[in-house]
Amino acid sequence: MHRLYRGVAALLSAAMLVGVGLAQTPGGPAAQFRELFLQLDANQDGAIAKEEVPPSALPAFERLLRRGDSNHNGKLEADEYRSVLLDLRDFAARTKEQAVRKFQTLDKDGDGKVSRDEFTGPKPRFEQLDRNGDGFLTQQEFLGGAAAKAKAKAAPKKKANAAKESD
Repeated sequence: MHRLYRGVAALLSAAMLVGVGLAQTPGGPAAQFRELFLQLDANQDGAIAKEEVPPSALPAFERLLRRGDSNHNGKLEADEYRSVLLDLRDFAARTKEQAVRKFQTLDKDGDGKVSRDEFTGPKPRFEQLDRNGDGFLTQQEFLGGAAAKAKAKAAPKKKANAAKESD
């Protein structure tokens, strides 16, 4: 039973990331979405309820519920879950667009790279982003750093929410 809980917890925790990927996958995301939802809907009633979620996955489920439970019934129906995934996909796309625009703004000479002189942030941040140590940031390095920064900003919030829930 513990093994099943771990599997469901991992599946639920990854659901947002996988779901975003599924929402972006051309040719068949609806079938993949249904399969994922059915795996999460343990009692097959067409909704994911708190009782179906193992304790280790409750924080992730609560975040999904806050974002998507539009009828406020404490469950996440398939249409609500799909809506959350689409919102996350749109948010990810907007964030990427913003990072690309920032990169283009920093790239003053238009050579497709940002040099140390063009970079307006602190030197340690540049060195952190410059994965290959060549003294230039490619768009891929910059976008990877932006994603890591967004994830790092979310971590303290996640810890704070977990602390509140344990009180």
